[in-house]
Amino acid sequence: KGRYRMQLVGDRFVSESLTDRIGPAKELDSLYGTGGVPATTTRMVAAEAVGAWVMKIQPAGFEALMGRLMTQAQMPAAPDASPKMAQALGEGAAMFMMPLSIGNVSAEAPMPNVVMAVELKDGAAFEAGLTEWIERLRKADPNLRVENKPYHKLPMYTFSNTAASDENAESSGG
Repeated sequence: KGRYRMQLVGDRFVSESLTDRIGPAKELDSLYGTGGVPATTTRMVAAEAVGAWVMKIQPAGFEALMGRLMTQAQMPAAPDASPKMAQALGEGAAMFMMPLSIGNVSAEAPMPNVVMAVELKDGAAFEAGLTEWIERLRKADPNLRVENKPYHKLPMYTFSNTAASDENAESSGG
């Protein structure tokens, strides 16, 4: 339930929305910050993006959301001395979708390339926490594949599930 506004600005449509989430989606409320989104956050969106969502986040909410994801994935608990990603996060985040490319189109349906960029106060501390989180997730799911390839000199992690890829190949005859 919500209110939406869309406006043509130059050659792009810009939309704004105010939404009251219901059901399981309400869990995301602890992630969102309040107030205006600074221009530095909008600059995180790639120029090639075909759609974007920029927002302010509450770093502590991000850490709690990651904890819930780990619990749902039945991951081993984090040691007490584990790095805390929330302490390394800023308040800006952007999610955007890149154009479809031949490399990620399957016989079933095209798989969109969605990127989540977060503002960092301490990149090394965040990367240490993320690396630990990924290792625990790999132990819980042996089909997880994580690639780290730079994008415009910035680290970019890609998560995929090899079991899902195998199922798609079998169903398409490949």
